[in-house]
Amino acid sequence: MSIAGTTIIQEDLKNIIICVDSYEDKLINGRIYNGFLGEEKTFYNLYQLLFEILNTIDKMNFPRPATEKRAFANAEKSTLEKQQDISLQSYQYSLGKISTFNIKILFRQNSSWQGSISWVEGQCEDTFRSALEMLMLIDSAIATDK
Repeated sequence: MSIAGTTIIQEDLKNIIICVDSYEDKLINGRIYNGFLGEEKTFYNLYQLLFEILNTIDKMNFPRPATEKRAFANAEKSTLEKQQDISLQSYQYSLGKISTFNIKILFRQNSSWQGSISWVEGQCEDTFRSALEMLMLIDSAIATDK
């Protein structure tokens, strides 16, 4: 669905699932999943994890960056909207071998991300004010789990 060129995304499709499969000497690897894109991406280090998250939120165009130049446009249905029509079905992913996190990025301000993170195995949730704080929460959860 769109209103004046803006894609409206269902709330559950905004979640990004991080499945951590291995974690040794602070080296993390695993999979990232988002229902809007309907596919799983593998990451082998923190840089790739952050890069995949950034690519995902850019493709969804949510949340929009605070510094982006905005304009009213009368655009035809984008390929993302067409892809969303296909992706609206329920999605399946397997939990991480070590830990699983559900991330919801709500804002992109001050050149970083703000949102909430849920640790599935620990059954707790917290908010983060930056990408670095999000990574520190993931690290502390995995360290606690071990």
